[in-house]
Amino acid sequence: MTVEEYFSQSVGDFPKPNISGVSGPWMPLGSMNVPYGKLWAGDPWIVTEEDGVVVNVKPGLCHVEIQGMDFEGHRRIARVRVYCDEVTDLQIKPMNKTVCIDVGELGVSDMVAISQAIEPDHYEDYMEDLNAASSGGLEYVAFDYEGKSFEMILIPGGLGDGEYDVFELVSNGKTVGLEIEFLPADFVLDTEVQTRDNES
Repeated sequence: MTVEEYFSQSVGDFPKPNISGVSGPWMPLGSMNVPYGKLWAGDPWIVTEEDGVVVNVKPGLCHVEIQGMDFEGHRRIARVRVYCDEVTDLQIKPMNKTVCIDVGELGVSDMVAISQAIEPDHYEDYMEDLNAASSGGLEYVAFDYEGKSFEMILIPGGLGDGEYDVFELVSNGKTVGLEIEFLPADFVLDTEVQTRDNES
């Protein structure tokens, strides 16, 4: 099943309370270039190494996959993972690190490429371009400033803003990527969230 097919079947604006989420399959979202091997995940509006999480991987192409969670018809993104091309036998290891997002979406990119392209001369340009590109949905964005470019994937984070656990992905003893958990297995929302549907 594709990402588009999975989420096209979603109903409602938000999960209902007291319903246990059911994790879906891992689905390929696409690929991105991590040219310097400094894989970064964090709040796309605060693109610093200190405000995100960075792991060192083999430079080159990385796969991006997401796992959904179904709340009796309403579907959300539960997890995202990014890992090197041509890697098999993925293993997951706790990092005791988290990422915080305040805009409802996570950004994934190459930290070195970001730093070279936007700091300091083009930070305002980046903010404007990010604002124009950000739709609140899944987005692939290519940024280019005077020939220095980077790719970023924007991914809605679970139920929105929050602090999320990060895991290291390992293959044959080497770090090959990272995984972010937005919604743990069997997550249950214990209070109703006000949306347009239940305000009327």
